[in-house]
Amino acid sequence: MSIVKVDNGELIIGIPIEPDGIISINTFNRLFPSATVFLFKRNRSNIWIEMATDDNGDFLAPDGVWSDDVMYKAYDARSPHRRSSQSSISWNRFWSTFG
Repeated sequence: MSIVKVDNGELIIGIPIEPDGIISINTFNRLFPSATVFLFKRNRSNIWIEMATDDNGDFLAPDGVWSDDVMYKAYDARSPHRRSSQSSISWNRFWSTFG
């Protein structure tokens, strides 16, 4: 059985690839119940991209291949991202020095 390693922010979890090459939405939801988005980015990129789905809502491999050179992330878009709140605090401190 082939798996894809998916980071949920706390753990890296192996999610099985179905024989037809998809990741089942049902399996994804069972393993990542609070995730609202499944994202990927290539190792040399800083851009996260939402995974494409088929007509059943199952996830398709980026460019037709599940690769170890790609990072996969289960993300809860409803919760604030820690980095953005930290950087806004930093910017607030930066701007307050000019105040």
